[in-house]
Amino acid sequence: CLHQISLDIDLDFFSTQNPFRPILGPHFTKLKNLFAFHQDGRTPEEQAERRRKQLKELKRMCKNDPELAGARNCVAKDEEIMELGGLFYAAQQTDLPEHVSSESEVLTMIGEVKGMLAVEETPVAVTIARSEGDAYSVAHSVDWIQKQTLGMLQRLWPVQQNL
Repeated sequence: CLHQISLDIDLDFFSTQNPFRPILGPHFTKLKNLFAFHQDGRTPEEQAERRRKQLKELKRMCKNDPELAGARNCVAKDEEIMELGGLFYAAQQTDLPEHVSSESEVLTMIGEVKGMLAVEETPVAVTIARSEGDAYSVAHSVDWIQKQTLGMLQRLWPVQQNL
């Protein structure tokens, strides 16, 4: 039975970063701690009070920190937050997967992917996602990772590339 398959490879599989870490810089850890949520047996009223305190601290940060000057409008009312510049969203996305891989680690992973793909039929199409617009791919290494990935695919299935 002949199956036609297509293959989609996301380069951020090999090396990825939390795009909010470089955007928020030194504020990343502060915001991560501020927005941490722990299911710790508190009552809904206690959780609501904790959230009010978190929002109050965010308001203080936006008001007093010159590096967050662009986010001063992030606090619209006493306890409401607007998504200005993605600050509120970013603050809640601090646990995204993140592993900036070394070249050696990337080559090991590419070898493992090659071993897995070697038992598959030749795909009719291959797409490669770089994720550089959303900053998940590591900017300084994404071109190199793509080159290594294309080389691996060419060794597996030596066909004409349509780039």
